[in-house]
Amino acid sequence: MVIRPARPEDASALAALSLEVWLHTYCRPGIPPVFASYALETFTKANLEAQIAEPDRHFLVDAVPYAGQDGLRGYLSWCCPTDLPHPDCPEGEIDTLYIRERHKRQGVGSALLKACYQSMADAGHTAAFLRVNAENREAITFYERKGFETIGETWFGIEDERYLNFVMRKRFV
Repeated sequence: MVIRPARPEDASALAALSLEVWLHTYCRPGIPPVFASYALETFTKANLEAQIAEPDRHFLVDAVPYAGQDGLRGYLSWCCPTDLPHPDCPEGEIDTLYIRERHKRQGVGSALLKACYQSMADAGHTAAFLRVNAENREAITFYERKGFETIGETWFGIEDERYLNFVMRKRFV
């Protein structure tokens, strides 16, 4: 397992991984057109290239050798948003932690979190927050096992629909 910063050439693999994980997580009964449109417009190679290039966004990937290149099994991205969803949020947000289904329960998420905590600590942070869909019991349980606590609620919207998210925080220093 090699955890490293994302590179521009990872953008297409990050886009594919994001589509796979997002659709698997949020479209369990089937894929409605509104969710398909959101995913296809959000998780593009161009969007991921732009995010990797942002100086205030940090991507960490789990890369393994595959077909003479790095194959990505998961990634984490963190940033410092200006719109905090709760007054008790620290400045740093883990805005994405995606692990391919076939690589869950192999330590990938734990290794990415550990590397994230170090990266955030190196940047002067002592805690992180994240938002997680209130119906994503698997992710909530994972974060609770890693020491996150629920501190509030917020909403995620797609078109006219809103979905409850929990805001969770962890102090790591």
